[in-house]
Amino acid sequence: MVLQETYVINDCSFIDWGTDTQYTNWSYQNNITQSRDPSETTLELTNSGTNAVKRLDGFNGDYCFEFDMKLDTGSTYIQLRKDTSTKGTISASVMNLGDNQYHHIKIKVTGSTVQVTVDGVDKTPITLTDTWNRFYLNLDGNYNSVIKYKNFCYYPI
Repeated sequence: MVLQETYVINDCSFIDWGTDTQYTNWSYQNNITQSRDPSETTLELTNSGTNAVKRLDGFNGDYCFEFDMKLDTGSTYIQLRKDTSTKGTISASVMNLGDNQYHHIKIKVTGSTVQVTVDGVDKTPITLTDTWNRFYLNLDGNYNSVIKYKNFCYYPI
């Protein structure tokens, strides 16, 4: 009998495992101090009082984002934007964050509908006000926000 090792294959346009210290393929970030270790990436505000952002650009069409995230302190939210104009916002309360535990987040954008699924449970869909081309991960500057993530990927659907 011959045994072979099993591998997971991810058919994604972008993957950030959150553990590679040299990974820099996000499009932009501002006011964020980022640290990585073998198990996760930690994002903290550099200057409180000012919102922080980590961003991905270049979307056109339907996409799905999947990642594991936990909120240590403060508040975070995700926005889908057309350049700098917000077209839809997903709050930490919708994502069920705030208990300092990891949750698997899936954000499926189909047309103008955004379906958020947390740990396999669908939340109330969000409707975008227009087309979008950017994904923003925001830390609220009014709090000492700290989030952690890993296994971040997106793919067209």
